[in-house]
Amino acid sequence: MNRSPRSDRSIARGATALCFALTLVALGGCATVTSWDLMDHEGDFEDIHKKYTQDIRWGDYEKASVFVADEDLDGFKAQIPQLEDIRFTDYEIREHDYEVERDTATVRVTYHGYSIKTMVERSVEETQEWEIIPDTREWRVRPNLTILRAGVVGARP
Repeated sequence: MNRSPRSDRSIARGATALCFALTLVALGGCATVTSWDLMDHEGDFEDIHKKYTQDIRWGDYEKASVFVADEDLDGFKAQIPQLEDIRFTDYEIREHDYEVERDTATVRVTYHGYSIKTMVERSVEETQEWEIIPDTREWRVRPNLTILRAGVVGARP
């Protein structure tokens, strides 16, 4: 079968146009998916909650306080003396649920620690509730240090 160069060019143009159209459809489909985290807020969040958790683990509560929601900051700072005799030895991030559409996240962390008065190591689970503050677009946590102390000393909060 003998084809002319003109028909070969037409076939090539048609194939190119088809590939271009399929690419546009694929990209258009991606743009309409609302649950994707195109700005990688989840990656940012993972870095932030890890830093906060490490600050708590090392007893650096002043550093951790920069991640606390403004309306909870006074309460957080008032609870810091409760942890004076507590030492955390390790932590594990159990799981986290990240809600792209709601700008919220929940992280379950297990801390291992002891009171210097008893030297008995215990584990305590903290549920960290995080949210993005709309005005600043920064992540903030609403912690309760009383739960950490109670778990480590073996008491109820």
